[in-house]
Amino acid sequence: MRRGIKMAISVMLLSVLLSGCGLRTVGEMYCLPRRSAEFRELQTAIDAVMTDLEYSAPRAGENRQTVQAADLDGDGENEYLLFAKSSDEKPLRILVFGKTESGYRLLQTIENTGSAFDRVEYVQLDDRAGVEAVIGCQISNQVRRTLSVYGFEENRAELLMSTGYSGFLTADLDGCGRGELVILSPGAAELDSASVALCCFTQGKIQKLGEIPLSASADCVNRLAVGTLQSGESAVFAESIVGQTLVTDVLAYRNGEFFSVLPAGEMGSGARPACPVYADDIDGDGVTEIPAPVPGQNADTTRQVIRWFALTAGGKVVDKLFAFHQLDEGWYLQLEGALAYRLRTAREGDSTLFSVQDDQQQDVPLFTVYALTGSERERDAVLEGRFVLYRGENVVYAAALESGAAAAGITREKLCDGFHLNHTDWNFGEI
Repeated sequence: MRRGIKMAISVMLLSVLLSGCGLRTVGEMYCLPRRSAEFRELQTAIDAVMTDLEYSAPRAGENRQTVQAADLDGDGENEYLLFAKSSDEKPLRILVFGKTESGYRLLQTIENTGSAFDRVEYVQLDDRAGVEAVIGCQISNQVRRTLSVYGFEENRAELLMSTGYSGFLTADLDGCGRGELVILSPGAAELDSASVALCCFTQGKIQKLGEIPLSASADCVNRLAVGTLQSGESAVFAESIVGQTLVTDVLAYRNGEFFSVLPAGEMGSGARPACPVYADDIDGDGVTEIPAPVPGQNADTTRQVIRWFALTAGGKVVDKLFAFHQLDEGWYLQLEGALAYRLRTAREGDSTLFSVQDDQQQDVPLFTVYALTGSERERDAVLEGRFVLYRGENVVYAAALESGAAAAGITREKLCDGFHLNHTDWNFGEI
């Protein structure tokens, strides 16, 4: 097992060292051999200190590699952070390697208490060159975890901040070019509302700019993400499931104030029936839209008509688009707003029939969408007036216009233009 892990580390090390090494000029043709020598030096330095240690990669976030590269001191050369675990009282170890005249060597070992590394971020928080390392550590299976921020200078790490957290992210909410920390913390009691604090480096240390209570407790918060308001400001979107309700708290920073766009604790404006998608830039205009199921539609959470709206910093709601989402098949279809509130759907096998009711309460079929996966899917996609919406590796999505399509203004072109695959990050549990 250890040999297999070591081989995986070797492959990953080579990938890290080769990143950014293009072969666009004759001189750069020698980049690959030089990097291979660096890889061997770094691997040797790692092997020399791994006695009684085991590799322990972070479990969440974008940076999940066992060895990670970052320019910590701002000298233009990457340092390499290896995440490991021992059996000591402070078992979590971050081994920082750097290049010297005699090759790579261990610069420092940072010890942390905990059972596992949770997540790691690198961000420039202060005016010094280089980035700070933001390290989250899990304490057993508790919701609360430990966050430590390290700055690096002259090959030494300095602890800038340590605090508990339930979730965190880094962002530049004020647009100054430096990052801030957004920290989610639980309430004093289990059912108390969680809070989000905004912290930045000022007056020589990391300080809290403000803290805002959310509409739900920490264990109800499913996602913390940064997005953009309709008025152009960056904002934090905290999404929680409370019973059968999805609540979104939107927090922004403007003119020195950290504030809630939707008043915390007042679930009316920020709450709507639970739906299986997150706030996202659904229409690609650079603004984050919030999803809300259209009232009176199918209660099945795998297929819903959803209204997507954006917010200004003043809390104004701006409708952006409507779409039918077929989550289990991985697609959605943009709709006209008037149709969205009248639409009825019926699923049978690989097809979904869309219809509306006429004045006599009779269903009028509009169009059918097919998800074809069989060996004859290409043939089936063009049978009986069908046309292709999208071809995937193992599935072909097709559609056919029904008797009521023309009267409703539905055309082949509108269906093709409105058909999209679901976004890959529409999954709960990202805290």
